[in-house]
Amino acid sequence: MQGHRVEEAIEIDSNSKEGNEIDKNKQGSREIEDRIEKEINNTVLKKKGNKVKMIINKDRLRYEEEIGDKDREILENRNYRFKSGHRGEIMVKANVDSKYSLKSRAHNAIKIASLIYRIGIKIEKIRNIGFSRSIIYCKNIVEANRCLDLGKGTEEQQIHFSIPNRVKRCKGVITEWELEMPLHELIEAMEDTSGIMQIERMKRRFRDAKSGEYKTDFTHHILITMEGNELPKEFRIFGGSVAIRVRPYIEPVKQCYQCFRFGHIQSVCKAEKKCINCGNQYHGRCEKEATCANCGEDHKPTNKRCAIYDYNYQLKRVMAERKISLQEAKNFIRRESNREVIHYGNLKEWPELNHNEPDRRQNELRNGRTEMGKKNYSAAIKANKEEKQKEDSRKGQDDKLSRIQETIIEEREDIRRNSERRN
Repeated sequence: MQGHRVEEAIEIDSNSKEGNEIDKNKQGSREIEDRIEKEINNTVLKKKGNKVKMIINKDRLRYEEEIGDKDREILENRNYRFKSGHRGEIMVKANVDSKYSLKSRAHNAIKIASLIYRIGIKIEKIRNIGFSRSIIYCKNIVEANRCLDLGKGTEEQQIHFSIPNRVKRCKGVITEWELEMPLHELIEAMEDTSGIMQIERMKRRFRDAKSGEYKTDFTHHILITMEGNELPKEFRIFGGSVAIRVRPYIEPVKQCYQCFRFGHIQSVCKAEKKCINCGNQYHGRCEKEATCANCGEDHKPTNKRCAIYDYNYQLKRVMAERKISLQEAKNFIRRESNREVIHYGNLKEWPELNHNEPDRRQNELRNGRTEMGKKNYSAAIKANKEEKQKEDSRKGQDDKLSRIQETIIEEREDIRRNSERRN
């Protein structure tokens, strides 16, 4: 189809002055053909990209192009509140305004707690999550909405209250809807669309094999945003006869292409530029062997098999699947990685506790923090790997010695039995 359209466009150009130049210059012909094909590809992409996003507006899902500027402004500035059918934890985020922020995070947390106590809002607990930010766990929806109303209507609001994004909404991915089928047909086929805030086609970025340029295209994956923090496992369509699965949306890992660390992008990076090959300060073309700036292994920092990349991906996965914050995901992974399962046959095999000895775990954590302050993260990982290899080697040697001892004992027993039989 595209090939015929390219040929037609070239025939049209041949009647013009540019067409005469094409006959004279074959190289110019190839350039014009590439340009026309690129324009056609862009037109096809725009047609594919037309009506690829639907947003809830006036209790109905509408295409983004159909929503007016006034309605769009209302959607962007609307105030979210807890509804009666909310499921999951009831929490509110409190943030002290920078003008009124105190000198320490503890003082800011006390300031938030003091305001809540004076107003008389019933809460379960307050947890500090940053220098001037705290999470307030409320007993019910009414008390949570009272928190959200605090300070509204005043000229200068010292503390801002809002619903955390992970409580306000959650995202999932549908992969079983064909690319050529429009989104409104999916909405019409669904039995229940309550709670759907937004639905859109997902894009992919790829490198063209011929031109080497990066291009963008739409995929059959559909990103669906639900109100609240409960993501359905499936949607029933066509009168309930078919179920399409929904999986949690895992956000992509952010990596900076200036310092190659994770969690931010190049446009906001304040660190010095590093060499993508050797990991040192940027020095132009590099002929050294590849060394990761994050883990110190023999690969580039953009390699997705890097241990540090995998750690950041696991953080995103745990956050999506368990609907928890970044810090909670870090604590979860830390607990899982430190967990050891040891099986004992009976109570007598359990080791006795020495109550006079200080808490070894606390000492290890304290010493670990000190050592981590002296060494960088990649050196610590390398040291841990070497220590593990030494430990495995020691265990292997111990196992080998024990097998040799068992063999010697068995041989001695055989010699003893043979001598008894002879006697």
